[in-house]
Amino acid sequence: MEPPSGTSADDLREALMLACRTTYVPRMARGRAWVLSSPRAWVLGHIERVAEDVIDWDDYWDYRRLLELYALLDPRLLPRAIEKGLTSHDPDVREAAEDFRDPAYVERIRVDLTRGLAQMYPELGGLNPTQGE
Repeated sequence: MEPPSGTSADDLREALMLACRTTYVPRMARGRAWVLSSPRAWVLGHIERVAEDVIDWDDYWDYRRLLELYALLDPRLLPRAIEKGLTSHDPDVREAAEDFRDPAYVERIRVDLTRGLAQMYPELGGLNPTQGE
């Protein structure tokens, strides 16, 4: 998995589209892997703003995938996204927000997704499900 050559908002936008909007698991994993292998401080400083433009916050699929990505990247990103989901008109989006309010659920998701990504992208072997704490 080669990340895009630069680290730009356009690259992050493309990675978020792959990670959150596609339904094809290998593409989704590639987007997640790009985000997780990019310079962490840069991603943390830009991801929420870019997500505002990419994610359909009333689409269950997009929203849950974003919460999963946030859980992998840094669970401290979750509270604002959860609050936004709790106000959705879509009951499935609200359910996802409720799921991610549970720290035990978030930890299970982090561990499961980290294992899956490490299997698909061994070069990310340094992924640590507790890195965001």
